[in-house]
Amino acid sequence: MATSSLPSFAYTAPTTVWFAPDGISRLGSYLKRLGVTRALLVCDARIAAEGISDRVAEASGGRVNEVWAHAEPDAPREAALAGADEALRTNADGVVALGGGSAIDTGKAAALLARHGGDPARWDGANKVGAPGLPLVAIPTTAGTGSEVSNIAVIKDGERSRKLVIIDRAVYPAVAILDPRLTVKLPARLTAATGVDALTHAVEGIVSQYKNPICEAVGLACVRLVRAHLPRAVAEPADLDARGNMLLASSMAGQLVSLTYGGVAHAVAHALGLGWSVHHGTGNAIALAWSIRFNAADAASAAAYARCAEAFGLPSASSDRAAAFALADGVERFVSDLGLPTRLSAVGLAQADLPRLATLAFADPSHGPNPVKVESAAALEGALGALV
Repeated sequence: MATSSLPSFAYTAPTTVWFAPDGISRLGSYLKRLGVTRALLVCDARIAAEGISDRVAEASGGRVNEVWAHAEPDAPREAALAGADEALRTNADGVVALGGGSAIDTGKAAALLARHGGDPARWDGANKVGAPGLPLVAIPTTAGTGSEVSNIAVIKDGERSRKLVIIDRAVYPAVAILDPRLTVKLPARLTAATGVDALTHAVEGIVSQYKNPICEAVGLACVRLVRAHLPRAVAEPADLDARGNMLLASSMAGQLVSLTYGGVAHAVAHALGLGWSVHHGTGNAIALAWSIRFNAADAASAAAYARCAEAFGLPSASSDRAAAFALADGVERFVSDLGLPTRLSAVGLAQADLPRLATLAFADPSHGPNPVKVESAAALEGALGALV
């Protein structure tokens, strides 16, 4: 029998996505379809203060029963537990998660905890949840994490000094509503940082050990969208075309990361958030170009980076490895032009901080699918020296 070099893989994207400039107008009908009559809307204080949560609640046709505006940056475990308590107190039969990745991850965890009880720490890892939680509709107000379509919830556990990375089919939202109008008030720096998070999902996804041909196609499309539209979204906040295309890129990359699970850049970004409260997108902005150089010695990754460099609009290079380094340089310039840092020193870290950073990053499971194996915290510390 003839042999084949084709890979075996599964591609899953179960979340229903509704994209429209007035997308939230469909919220009520989606909640009705899910059988939800008393939804808890989870968001943060800024979203509530800007009136976005009121607009969304009104669009629900009375199916949002309560607004809980206590989500916090990095989705701390305490906020997830408190959100679940509020869902139980109000007898919620569904959750609407509104905001950036932290608010959506808080909503995801609250929806699970409200049905299953306990502590989110017991789900740290892959395939530990099992049954779904309360029905969940996710509505992003940033374009970066793709959490609205992913099977991942990242929860900050201060007691254990780690990020809980919960990966399970039960985490997928039932519906994601992408409404570009909800992103126009996002400050320029957050627009830039969250957009680079989406770019990082895409670039890491195309070299992940779990990649497949569909993942690469989606990842390269994301790279094109971010390269073309993120600078416009930063410079012209009211540009709905740029905002909408970034929402598409973010959600496409969110589908990608659900299957490819990150890489060494995400491990470093999680460590920066845990140890120094660095915004996740900013952490990725610092680590992405470095991670490309870290992985460039792997031949298959260099070839994928060469295809990525073409999607990023860079001229062809003399070799795949040269294209990979050109991509790293191009990404670094792109990030810097957006006003984001590219060195650890820019967020207050010095050489003396590298042992702790490396220890936290090595403990993070995100580097597991990285194409170049991260052998130890000490090895990672040595590699991170180039980032100070």
